[in-house]
Amino acid sequence: MNLYVGSLFAISQAPSTTAYTSFATYFAAVVANFANNLTTLSSLLAGIGLLLFAWVILKGEVFPKWLSYILLVGGALGILTGDSPPLSMVFLVFGIGFEVLFVLWGFVAGVVLLRR
Repeated sequence: MNLYVGSLFAISQAPSTTAYTSFATYFAAVVANFANNLTTLSSLLAGIGLLLFAWVILKGEVFPKWLSYILLVGGALGILTGDSPPLSMVFLVFGIGFEVLFVLWGFVAGVVLLRR
């Protein structure tokens, strides 16, 4: 998303010649498509990574078992985020849920590790 906003800001600051405007419009479309594909791919990979990490935590003894269940749900939401079209309501709900659970896991994991 930052790539998309940055490219639109760069276009607004550019000179307004005809050749530059057509190139800038083309470049903005390329960056927007790339940003959407990158968001989808990163959500899928992060979701798969969280599922694998949840399995490792479930088998281990350092973290409590309920923490692995948070990661399982977060990983599933990450995969569902990657499957939904970008900027749709499903994408936003699953994406926010994925990020909230990931932050919750990070905070609790930090507290658990500091207490040991």
